[in-house]
Amino acid sequence: MEKKLLKIQSEPWIIAEVEAVEDAVLGEPDCILINPVTVDGEKWPQYSDDTEVALRSSDIIVMVNASKEASKKNLIE
Repeated sequence: MEKKLLKIQSEPWIIAEVEAVEDAVLGEPDCILINPVTVDGEKWPQYSDDTEVALRSSDIIVMVNASKEASKKNLIE
């Protein structure tokens, strides 16, 4: 799955794989961010050990393909 570069409301820029939630109810989280990290390489969200974060797509302001350089730089093993 290809990594995306995301801007979410007042959060820093985030790089993550994005997966749609099938049969999501209107207003509920309808996408999953997998292994999200900030462009600075910090785990996101801070203070959480979760590797998948449920999110409403309406909270995403910008979503574009991450460059190969950014994707390689922010790989989480």
